[in-house]
Amino acid sequence: MMNMSQIDYDVLAKKIQEIADWRYLPSDVIGRKVGVTARSLQRYMFQMRERGMLPAPSKMKPETYKNYLKLKNYMATHPGKLNLTEMVESIIGCYTSGSNMDSYRNAITQAKAECLPLDFDRIEDVKRARIKPAGGAKWRSDGKIRFIDWAQVDPIHLHAFVALIKHTGGRHAA
Repeated sequence: MMNMSQIDYDVLAKKIQEIADWRYLPSDVIGRKVGVTARSLQRYMFQMRERGMLPAPSKMKPETYKNYLKLKNYMATHPGKLNLTEMVESIIGCYTSGSNMDSYRNAITQAKAECLPLDFDRIEDVKRARIKPAGGAKWRSDGKIRFIDWAQVDPIHLHAFVALIKHTGGRHAA
């Protein structure tokens, strides 16, 4: 660890700038790599920015930058136009919710603002049709629960339903 009396700002600025993507890393990670505590590093970096030795801090948070890297890596392996929803679902590995999509949209917006390399023209942000009714609409149209007659049920599905009820309810079922 360096003492404040021994600090050489030129050397420290070079060490920091040698770290890949240092503008998007938290100070504790940078501090471990250069051998300075996170609290001291924040103070040193502030002083180096005032002196013009380091550029201004990035407004992109580390989590947003990680999402940007995931998008960039996915786009590198998949050519052509890409639907953002399908891309995020394959990155995450499951059906995405609104907050997940918003975090990736935010990563794209901030990457544009930071002038990071990403082929933005290849990304199509087509909104998915809602699965649930919007705005407090009810699943019931007339205020009653909708049923169908047993005669309308396909025999294969009826058999599967009865088997499921027997399986879950034991001897008291169906």
